[in-house]
Amino acid sequence: MGVTLAPVRALFGQTVTKVDVRGHGVLVIDFQDGAGLWVGPDPDFESWHLTGHGVAPITVGPGGEDDWERGRELPWGE
Repeated sequence: MGVTLAPVRALFGQTVTKVDVRGHGVLVIDFQDGAGLWVGPDPDFESWHLTGHGVAPITVGPGGEDDWERGRELPWGE
């Protein structure tokens, strides 16, 4: 399992420059070094939960969600 997590481990300590929620629950995180992380909704389980300063908490439950402002850039990295 450690080998499969290697790309995610490289993100530890990186600066987040943009967070976006797209479609029916895809979390997209961009980092200062050009790396990105994409987390899609799971059909059966809660996929992710986002909290932060200046951001209303978002939880994507089973099957995804669609009740947020799409395409909104969140204020990380500013």
